[in-house]
Amino acid sequence: SIGCVLGRFSLYNTDLINIVPKLRISEDCRVGNLILFASEKEHVAGILKHDQMFCVGSVENMSLGGYAVGVITKMRVYEADIFCRVGELILDASREEHVAAVLGKKKPFCVGRVKEITLKDYAVSILPKLRPHKDFEVEGLLVDASRNKHVAAVLKQDQTLCVGMFKNINLKEYAVGILPKIRIRESFIVERLSLYASREEHVAAVVEQTNPFCVGRVRGMGFNGYAVRILPKLRIHKDFAVERLWVDASRNEHVAAVLKQDQVFFDGGLRSIWLKDYGVSILPELSHEDCEVEYLRLHAKEKEHVAAVLEQEKTFRVGRLKRVEFREYAVSILSKLIIHEDCEVEELKLHALEEEQVSAVLAQEKTISVGRVKRMELRQYAVSILPKLIIHEDNTMESFNVTTYGKKDLSRILAEGDSSIELGRIRQFGFHVPKEIRRKLRYTLVDGRGKEVGGERSSQRGSRLE
Repeated sequence: SIGCVLGRFSLYNTDLINIVPKLRISEDCRVGNLILFASEKEHVAGILKHDQMFCVGSVENMSLGGYAVGVITKMRVYEADIFCRVGELILDASREEHVAAVLGKKKPFCVGRVKEITLKDYAVSILPKLRPHKDFEVEGLLVDASRNKHVAAVLKQDQTLCVGMFKNINLKEYAVGILPKIRIRESFIVERLSLYASREEHVAAVVEQTNPFCVGRVRGMGFNGYAVRILPKLRIHKDFAVERLWVDASRNEHVAAVLKQDQVFFDGGLRSIWLKDYGVSILPELSHEDCEVEYLRLHAKEKEHVAAVLEQEKTFRVGRLKRVEFREYAVSILSKLIIHEDCEVEELKLHALEEEQVSAVLAQEKTISVGRVKRMELRQYAVSILPKLIIHEDNTMESFNVTTYGKKDLSRILAEGDSSIELGRIRQFGFHVPKEIRRKLRYTLVDGRGKEVGGERSSQRGSRLE
């Protein structure tokens, strides 16, 4: 009955939270932030004891903490019109009794048209009770459990957990353990499933399972830390292929168990691969000759990150590559990676901060075929491996860029013979190379129509360099 227009509404540890149902918020008002936090049950007792539902209107960010989490069962956040919508809903419960009011409900309840939902600690246990509106796709679900007991209620349930239509699902720490319980609507596609575990025990419940489990139709998957260990347990819908993969492993133990499996993952569907640190070592396990990889990015900051790959005697393929970016020690992976000579690489970027990061490539006698390349970028010590690269003879590069930050970066390339490094044809306005090394290159500059132009050309072909 109390008419009001609100921009931001926050109540912490006060009985005044009980007046919220009395507010009549203007239909023209969109509340920026609605924050309710109750450390005592009495702070919300007045709301919870009544059966009456209430609507707080359209809210950009709603955060309910402590005993105030129970208030969500009394909120009518969905109306027939556009008025009642929530941008982000955060439920944070540090104690089990904070969620008792929700778990006491016999049936699941609708939280309406919510764009993003975050559940923290004991609030994870109410996930089986939540139902977004049946015709509404939720952009994101973040489930974060810092202790094993936060997910115990979910894990002990026999039935699986239908989570509705969430475009992005992010499970952190012990919440990774509930993944086998999750069932996604068969006709729905999850754009990204992200898993993060900083400790081994966070994934123990999954790793100890005897049988693999299906996570449905997932377009992109991300694994961070110990979450990488559950890769062998995952199965994707039989009629669907994962297109994007992110793996970030800062420790060897994150990937060691996976490498022992001798198992090929994500059979042939990957379009984008991003591997960081020890995550680079699983690249051979993603080897598929018949697929087309639009983007392959590897970044390894330490020599140990690539040791498992370099120690292998065999080379490997990862399909037909379009865009390739290798940073620091990951540049050395080129010595093991086979790029077919007829492959058309749209972009090849190599960046090495130290000479040691390219030593594995420099140490081998054989050259490396990179196929046809449209755009090539070499930064710092990566330019040292240029003599090892073989570009298809029938190739015209749109751009060729070399960036260095001192003569140390150029020492090896300057030791090469003049006009000894074949580059082929390069677009005139895409050629950006330090003058010091131009005389080491053999190339032809062409215009937009592929016609040879006058001016600077390689010395072996008779033109001046300066």
